[in-house]
Amino acid sequence: MAKEYGYNKQICADVASNAMNYTLQHGVKPVLLRSHIVCGNYSREQLCMMAGSFQKICEENGVTFSGMEISSQPVNYGPTEYELTAVVLDA
Repeated sequence: MAKEYGYNKQICADVASNAMNYTLQHGVKPVLLRSHIVCGNYSREQLCMMAGSFQKICEENGVTFSGMEISSQPVNYGPTEYELTAVVLDA
């Protein structure tokens, strides 16, 4: 539902926070976060805003943000559809 209403910035923040929290629950301190988006022909402005959201959450939590890989698949996804993942690494 959040995707339908355009809460992309908040979705990215939630994905990053969940990835970090999951590692903390297992006694591991996250050091680096990398995100990946698979999408249709999403706008450059939205993708930059989403990467900025990941970066902000990482900065607030002392985690290095290594970037967001973008895989465009307009055959499989509509113009505003996407799937996000975040990988957290420890030292």
